[in-house]
Amino acid sequence: MPTFTIRSFITRFNYQLFDVLYGMRVHYRWLVLLVLALLSLIVFNITNGTIKSYEQINWLDVVGEGSSAIMVFVWLVVILSTRSPGKITNYFAMGFTCIFLALTQDVIDEFIRLKNYTMIGNTMEYMILGLAIVTYAFCLWRKELTVVKNYLMQRQQLNARTPLHPENYRLPELSYLHRALTAQYTESTKQNDSYLIAINLQNSYQLLPQLSPQEAERLRVSISELLLIASRHNDLVCQVAGHHYLMLLDGLNKKDAVIYTRYVEQLLSAYQFYLDSNINIEMQWQIGIVEVKQSTYSLQSLYKQIDEAINLSTKPQVYKGSA
Repeated sequence: MPTFTIRSFITRFNYQLFDVLYGMRVHYRWLVLLVLALLSLIVFNITNGTIKSYEQINWLDVVGEGSSAIMVFVWLVVILSTRSPGKITNYFAMGFTCIFLALTQDVIDEFIRLKNYTMIGNTMEYMILGLAIVTYAFCLWRKELTVVKNYLMQRQQLNARTPLHPENYRLPELSYLHRALTAQYTESTKQNDSYLIAINLQNSYQLLPQLSPQEAERLRVSISELLLIASRHNDLVCQVAGHHYLMLLDGLNKKDAVIYTRYVEQLLSAYQFYLDSNINIEMQWQIGIVEVKQSTYSLQSLYKQIDEAINLSTKPQVYKGSA
């Protein structure tokens, strides 16, 4: 068991590290600038100062100022790994770089005493410039967040039951559907039937290798948006894995559920997705529907119904699983 835990931790750490490095790839210029500025600062201090003896070093200041510099560097990495290139990102990067260099100069001062404390040495220790730039970046970021918030609120009006994933604004995952069914089973006093529609892009394994990463992401977003727009206000739309989706329907009888499923099938079949080369791809859909009765099935059976809905195929016909 400990080996499995350590292995899982290492796997998650490697994944997070790769995710950070992948996000920073478009900001390599800032990293190069930071390295050059740091090397220049070290060379300047060495050529214009003398190294202190061990007794003259204040290790408490070294730990305090050094840890502060490391934390600012972490902030810079977080910003560069999560934001796309743009004006606000540049202001954040510039401000945090200035603060990092100022704190680094404080650390270097604990080891090297400048012979003549030049204007460069004084200026590098002042964090006011970096703090001012970061403050301005936060003001611009607030305006950006206000625009995003207004958009998300308008988008949420399409379907109040389907929340956006907090990390990347995707559709909720299967775990959210589990919780929704559990709450619905334990709290609801009505005996209304529910239906699960399983939607699968059947030829996704043939299509995805032909798409660029940007086209694959655009395909995922377009399908998610299409299902969200097609859903009713109280339906729940979830993304199980890859291009596999589930829709939870409430307040429909069997006939209406089948009619609605056919509508979704026709909508998806009619949808045309165009690549960057203006060529549309042929998508083959696999759709199934399963009935979930709150009055009949236990919580374990509800989870079983999800698995059955996922494994259903083709025609919009209501299937019932055993309790």
